[in-house]
Amino acid sequence: NTIFYSKGNVELAYELKKACRNINANVYNIRQFAELVFALSETNSSVLFLDYDFMDIPQAVMEYVLGSEFHHPLSVVVITNKELNFDISSKQNFYKITTDNIQDQLYKLEENLKYTAAQWKKEFHNVNKLSEEITDYLIDNGFSTLHKGFSYIKECILFAVTQKGSIGSLNSNIYPYVALKYNTVVENVERNIRNAVLQAKKNNFNNSDICKLAEITKMSNKVIIGYIVDRSLNKMLRA
Repeated sequence: NTIFYSKGNVELAYELKKACRNINANVYNIRQFAELVFALSETNSSVLFLDYDFMDIPQAVMEYVLGSEFHHPLSVVVITNKELNFDISSKQNFYKITTDNIQDQLYKLEENLKYTAAQWKKEFHNVNKLSEEITDYLIDNGFSTLHKGFSYIKECILFAVTQKGSIGSLNSNIYPYVALKYNTVVENVERNIRNAVLQAKKNNFNNSDICKLAEITKMSNKVIIGYIVDRSLNKMLRA
């Protein structure tokens, strides 16, 4: 599956879909940045086509795609007849093609794109399995699936795991991603996670890993998330 990020470039969309059909790839058109983040997070799309000529690619999009925040195997194909104002030579799985004879250009990239797709398929399966395990673990520790903070904390954990355990600043690195995905603001993400933790302690007082952790350290969202991230990574290493 592939995503074509563009706004109203019908001609290029048609040419791209026709070319992708010949390499057995589906194409989904995306017009909005929030849609893009959701689609790349929630679907098994392993290729992103960026229409660089027809639309102004916002800086936020380029930072998201080029930066370390993107967290699964992805081939990025920039479609443009212009010179790029950013360097992709050091970026793995980044390619540039022109609007002329897209089909032949994709044939040349086909093996690379399929290799990335195979990597993503394997990782997608692993992340889904981990997601189920984290859900069970949170429930066992008193978290309620009815609380908004349940989904938010789970999303933070999954994101940090795919970043090899790197959390950094929650407010700068993780909460904005979660807020964008759930169409809310960072403050709501932080508050709902904090409230979900407090509720979990009441629901399972002194009878869970989270409650025992509270006895030895000052509780915070970062401590809770970091603890579960470390546990998840260790579990994956032992698997």
